[in-house]
Amino acid sequence: MPTKLFDPLSTRARVDQVVAQVNRIAAWAQSDPLNLSGSLALPPWTTLILTAPWAAWDPPETSWNLPGYVKDANGFVHLRGLLNSGATPGLGNVVATLPAGFRPRKYHYFSTPCQTDRVSSWYVQPDGGISIQGIIPAPIVANSYYSWSGITFPAEQ
Repeated sequence: MPTKLFDPLSTRARVDQVVAQVNRIAAWAQSDPLNLSGSLALPPWTTLILTAPWAAWDPPETSWNLPGYVKDANGFVHLRGLLNSGATPGLGNVVATLPAGFRPRKYHYFSTPCQTDRVSSWYVQPDGGISIQGIIPAPIVANSYYSWSGITFPAEQ
């Protein structure tokens, strides 16, 4: 007699166990044990003042976000926006400065897209300065776009 590979009774018992576990998880999640409901909504974004020759890529903000920052309920700062370099930017120059309370304790290094097919590197500094450090592949050219979307770090001072 061939070995039975599928036993509908044991399979049904296992399905019942899985359903019970899913129901327990759903009840736990609805009780909000991690206080997620309060931390999901972000406060309003604050627009950053950029150092010349930098400017917002889309000043009326019709298609792209203005360069800005926000701090979430968990103490993380988020940057966003698309920037226009204006003239050829100098490496190491501060593009904008975050106010106290939105600054990291140590340097944070990020890479973001720029100029369609390149990557730019940025420092967020303990004094609040946000500076461009490089671009790969070189060269840096005038009037190119740079994204800050996705830059996130803990606000520690």
